[in-house]
Amino acid sequence: MHNTEVSTYEFLQDFEGLMMPRMYFGKPFPAEERDGGLICLEYIGNSRTMSFHEEHEIGPLKQLAHTLGKIQACSLKKEPTALDLHNDLFKNMVDVWSLEAINGMFTGLVEFDNSNKTRELMANIGQLLDKYYGSNLPTTIHHQMGFRPVLVNGDLHGGNVLIDKKTGDLAAVIDWQCAHLGVGVEDLHQIILSSLSAQDRRSTLPQLIEIMYDSLVENLD
Repeated sequence: MHNTEVSTYEFLQDFEGLMMPRMYFGKPFPAEERDGGLICLEYIGNSRTMSFHEEHEIGPLKQLAHTLGKIQACSLKKEPTALDLHNDLFKNMVDVWSLEAINGMFTGLVEFDNSNKTRELMANIGQLLDKYYGSNLPTTIHHQMGFRPVLVNGDLHGGNVLIDKKTGDLAAVIDWQCAHLGVGVEDLHQIILSSLSAQDRRSTLPQLIEIMYDSLVENLD
């Protein structure tokens, strides 16, 4: 995953205005070593993450959608060649996280909230994991639909989005360890799940998709 992040920054370093930290130095892990990888990134001051514990304004999400479209356009104008970015992230994840480990991350929540509602929710999640564990749909659906894949963050929850403390504007998108070639709406779905209420998600997602698509088309010129 470290090597994937280094490859992402190396690929995007020739493009401007992507709302990402600048990489000053990046060294992948050599195949034969476990401690040889390094990365040094720009510090983004006066910013904070989009907390999971609060609902957020639509403004920075619109800015984020525009930024994602621009990044996707970069990957269409210049094809990523690094093998790390061509990995099937979701299929390979089963080699790192067992079904029991992933289930444990969710069922552990019951220790903090043992209500009937939470236990029912965890049971439903368990059924979904049993059904979809190991599925590589997010990284293969573009082939099924005849689309060219684009570069996506792959782990775009609120903790990986920085906003300006004073203005609330988007400051940077960070943590590209799960970056891969896939479908652009994957990132949008992830971020709105961690930043908007269910009602706001339903009313906002079509608008964010339109902003992202318009930005992609605009930046292909």
